[in-house]
Order: sequence, then structure tokens, then C-alpha cells
Amino acid sequence: MMRLGFAFALAGGLCAGMASGANAATLSGCTKFEVPYCTVISSSGTKYNLVPGPQLPNNMWPIPANIGVTVVGEKVDVLGLCFSQTFRVTTWRRNRLHCPK
Repeated sequence: MMRLGFAFALAGGLCAGMASGANAATLSGCTKFEVPYCTVISSSGTKYNLVPGPQLPNNMWPIPANIGVTVVGEKVDVLGLCFSQTFRVTTWRRNRLHCPK
């Protein structure tokens, strides 16, 4: 009986983990500032609006404009004021891309 309960708990946890990470992604590209207050990145021909995720520390936001970055987070199906797909950033780091000023 205990084994059966453990099996159900394990299967449920795996399914929940797969469902929550369905939109997880890593993007690399050059950041740009767009009016009114958007930091965007173009990656693979798609423009994403970068917004801070709930677990991103305050000292890691905002991401500077006109630098090469690699961002990790999740795609969110919300079209905001920036008229591009929203990307909720979990973490980011600078990379060696040379971006136009």
C-alpha cells in the first residue's frame, strides 16, 4: 500500500514539474530600449519584452540596453504595451555579443 502511494506521489510530482516548465527557454541576443519603458531582445527572429520574474533579485534588474545577454526564464502568453511576446526573466548574464549602439 505504501509503495502504491509513493508511486502516485512520484508520478504526480513529475507531471506537475513537466507542466510548469513547458514554456522554459534560454534566449541570447542584444537588448534594446523601446518606448514607453520596454527592454526587448530579438532572438531567432522573434522580439521578446523582458520582464523580471518573481525570484529575480532586485540588484539584477533592470537589464542595461545595447549589450549582449543570455537570459533564462519562461515565455508568457501575454501581449503588453510593448507589442511583443513577454518573457519573464529568471536570471541573466552578459555574453560576448557585439551590439550596435
